[in-house]
Amino acid sequence: MAVTMIALVGGQTLPNFFPVKVYRPDQLLLVYSDRTEKQYHNLKSTLEMETKVLGL
Repeated sequence: MAVTMIALVGGQTLPNFFPVKVYRPDQLLLVYSDRTEKQYHNLKSTLEMETKVLGL
């Protein structure tokens, strides 16, 4: 069974970064807005080595 983590992207990226490192989901769905798109891209480039990252 694949584990998917869903996270809301805010102004700070560490609250999204640490749970992925601890729980190691198979895939991560990051929900972002126009205001947090930069943080989404930063997280995606960092975390895609750990897990599959999807954005919405």
